[in-house]
Amino acid sequence: MAVESIAAATSSNQPATNLSSKELSDQFLQLLVAQLKHQDPLEPMKNEEFVSELAQLQALNSTVKISELNQSLLFQSSLSTGAALIGGQVTGLVSGDEGVSREVSGSVQSVKVEGGKVIYAVKTADGSVVNLSPENVLSISPALAATEEKK
Repeated sequence: MAVESIAAATSSNQPATNLSSKELSDQFLQLLVAQLKHQDPLEPMKNEEFVSELAQLQALNSTVKISELNQSLLFQSSLSTGAALIGGQVTGLVSGDEGVSREVSGSVQSVKVEGGKVIYAVKTADGSVVNLSPENVLSISPALAATEEKK
């Protein structure tokens, strides 16, 4: 019975890695309240165990916050890199028909954000514009270097 109550108090459809610090804290508090409600009155939780669980929560919250900050910095870096690439030449892989990747080269025309991800709009030699994600870039020729090569 106690296990079912604890499971019900902490059930979630999201994996723990996608939870915010507040959601993680809320789940921890629900779990702690469920533990306290269903503990054996003759053998209550010891103070050391309680403090240990609180310390683990603090460590987990800190880790989640650091992860969120790293994701934010990675996004900003990717956006800044993309802005610096405007006018420069890039080569990368894009998904073609039937999921087969093909290599494309061209100049970066713009940088946009779609679905929380940075996307480079690359104009190819045939005049078409393809969307290229930063993780699929194979090589880069900065705008300045591309200008000097044309001279």
